[in-house]
Amino acid sequence: MFKKITFSIVVFFLIGCGFTPIYKNNVENKFNIEIIQTSGEKEINRYIESDFKKYIDNKIQKKIKVSFNTGYSKIPVSKKSTGDIRAYKLIATTEFKIDNGTVEKIIYVTKKLILNSSENLFEQKQYEDNIKRNIASLIVNDFIRQLALSNDN
Repeated sequence: MFKKITFSIVVFFLIGCGFTPIYKNNVENKFNIEIIQTSGEKEINRYIESDFKKYIDNKIQKKIKVSFNTGYSKIPVSKKSTGDIRAYKLIATTEFKIDNGTVEKIIYVTKKLILNSSENLFEQKQYEDNIKRNIASLIVNDFIRQLALSNDN
């Protein structure tokens, strides 16, 4: 009996406290995006183009033309006493040029990450490829967020 009363009180307070899920009113952003040109790091560009597909809706009348240039660098940041590299700093920068017919805009997105070096070069290459895929996904998410904010204004 005590458990039922306690549960009822907890439910009553949770309902009355004004709790709402963070993404309850988050409308999924869809755009009619046409990729005009890509340049730079080809692998990241492929991942970015692939990630764009989930935001494209051809039913929307207003078309947004996008071209982007991606840069990628792998900089050693620490070395062992023997001179072998212990960690790298991965930097991916993307410059998006947007033309929606009336306004042209440029959006810059930069992502940085530290990659620890591995003795197994194959595993390190696989891990770096996985990181490139994740960085591309983060870049697209940031771009879509900024595009949605600029469309709201």
